Amino acid sequence: MFKNLQPDWSSFFAPGPEIRKYIEGVADKYKLHRYLKLQHEVVHAQYDEATAKWHLRVRKTVPETGAVEEFEDVADVLITAFGALSRWELPDIEGIKNFKGELHHSAGFDPEDKTWQEVAEKWNGKNLGVIGVVSTALPDGRNPRLT
Repeated sequence: MFKNLQPDWSSFFAPGPEIRKYIEGVADKYKLHRYLKLQHEVVHAQYDEATAKWHLRVRKTVPETGAVEEFEDVADVLITAFGALSRWELPDIEGIKNFKGELHHSAGFDPEDKTWQEVAEKWNGKNLGVIGVVSTALPDGRNPRLT
């Protein structure tokens, strides 16, 4: 079906921007953008067995005006992306709001035009805490050892 467009990842656990670039490349190569609705919220979804279709009510916010629009749509396929990376928040840790150092969340980490390794250079010699167990939290792309 889909041929791997990225056979040579930079590390075993590729960083978020690299994964995003890969996904965008798949959408470009297979011309999927016309089928995607990003920044939309499915308010209601009901599958109709007789027609084998999904009947949806969708909500989106117009960025320019902040107005909320709702509309009906019908789909053959419904892929939900619940927003674990798009609706992220920092953990509820006592004192986090008073922390004076840098705070980063893997979902919101944007190295701009640098690699994460280049960004991490400024952290040399500093105390660094990593909270979480997912691959995007691994600073050097190695396989984690769970203890």
